[in-house]
Amino acid sequence: MIKKAFFAIFAMVLMLTAVTSAKAQTSCYNPVSGEVFTDINLNGFRDMGEPGVAKAKVTLTGINSNYHQQTWSWEAPDAGLFLFEEYIPCGFYELTAKKGSRYFTQMIEIGEIGDTFYSLPLSPVK
Repeated sequence: MIKKAFFAIFAMVLMLTAVTSAKAQTSCYNPVSGEVFTDINLNGFRDMGEPGVAKAKVTLTGINSNYHQQTWSWEAPDAGLFLFEEYIPCGFYELTAKKGSRYFTQMIEIGEIGDTFYSLPLSPVK
């Protein structure tokens, strides 16, 4: 009798763990988008007249909420805008923009809130 009760409780714990794990893997995904621009006055914000950086490589690398390392890459078109079209799992990531010797890195957290737009300033070419 005690053995049956133990195995029944053990089976319920395993089922709850599997359901919770499956829910964690599918319930938190969001798109990531933004812009890469030349920060002429180096204030960290895009001001009028500061152009987008065409062909900048944008990389998103990190550990998602399921403890898997993942990397996505995007090449920004002429306007410097980027969009990771697939939904990115929630977690902590490093978002990097690079064009030649210029680069900018920012740590981000993708959470359950939804799409967030990121601005990645690059210093002017010297």
